[in-house]
Amino acid sequence: MSPEDTPPDEPEPEPGPPPRMFGPVYWTAIAFAVLCILGGLVIARFGPVWLAPATDHPTATESLGERPDSR
Repeated sequence: MSPEDTPPDEPEPEPGPPPRMFGPVYWTAIAFAVLCILGGLVIARFGPVWLAPATDHPTATESLGERPDSR
């Protein structure tokens, strides 16, 4: 018998449980991504209102006066 054919003196250790795929770091990253998306939606929706320059006169309802007819 050759040394390669002889059984080892110590049995190989059994593998432990498989690693957790969805640990706390994963859920923290998912929560951060959701917060970033929600923050972007809030800025897109309310940013023009909150960051608009303050004016004393309304520009959307202002009359343009007499204008020539378009062709």
